[in-house]
Amino acid sequence: MAGRLSDAHCHVGDNPDLFEREVDRMQVQWFATMATGMHDMAAVERLMRAYPDRVIGFFGLHPWFSHLVSTTTPTSKHDHYKRVLQPEPDDDVIAQLPEPVPLVKLVAAVEQHVKANELAQIGEVGLDKNFRVRVGSRLSPHRVKVSHQVEVLTRLLDVAARHDRAVSLHGVGAHQALLQAVTAVHARHKLRAVCLHSYSGSADQARLWTRALGSPDLVFFSFSKFVNLERTTPARMTAVVTCADVAATQILVESDLPTAGPGLDAAVDAAAAHLVAATPSLSRVTLADNFARFVFGRI
Repeated sequence: MAGRLSDAHCHVGDNPDLFEREVDRMQVQWFATMATGMHDMAAVERLMRAYPDRVIGFFGLHPWFSHLVSTTTPTSKHDHYKRVLQPEPDDDVIAQLPEPVPLVKLVAAVEQHVKANELAQIGEVGLDKNFRVRVGSRLSPHRVKVSHQVEVLTRLLDVAARHDRAVSLHGVGAHQALLQAVTAVHARHKLRAVCLHSYSGSADQARLWTRALGSPDLVFFSFSKFVNLERTTPARMTAVVTCADVAATQILVESDLPTAGPGLDAAVDAAAAHLVAATPSLSRVTLADNFARFVFGRI
């Protein structure tokens, strides 16, 4: 594995047939493949079982789907969506949304995958203050209350801590709330490792994560071409990786892409090339070793 890059966060389970056609020609060594909810866990499990030397499955609930889970039972569909969405939806909107799934059912499904495979991890989970809920074919004005997202996230972090698994975190517009939720669970149970995927926060925020969790061995920052080189300024990424309080051993690369093939290889390579050029202490071998420590807990 020395020097061969791994993708710390992707969604190739969205297109499993394409992955099976392309994987043998790809340069990426390992694919940390995210489930985003109960709807795609089976596809991620399928790839993980078929390619145990290439795919690491992550199981969880993306915050974009957190409104589909109810944390209070029993509850009516009407009461649930009135409670978790803001502004409060009217009856026409609620009628277009599915019946919520009890959180206990989601947690049981995640835990089942984790117990079935010692390499299964937790993700993609986190908080997103900015996204709007899709209703039918359009984006609505409704957002999921952060308090509800925190409740869901906390239960999934508990699973990670209980089974000593790594966590891939999504965080948009809710840095402080995400940090508080993770550190609260870590204080109770000790999380093994977390990775902030496509990290677009500041260097100061990166310092807070390392200090809050108490060790650079527990916090990783992953960067992608798609988000960090194309959608946000590369200078911000460079500021984080060259910060004195962020070690080269904390850096990962990812594609965040749903499709396997040359484009994914190129995306991971582009992120790695930018990082290595910006950071004298970082090399492709270091990036490969970092992935092993994040996922396997060792090099």
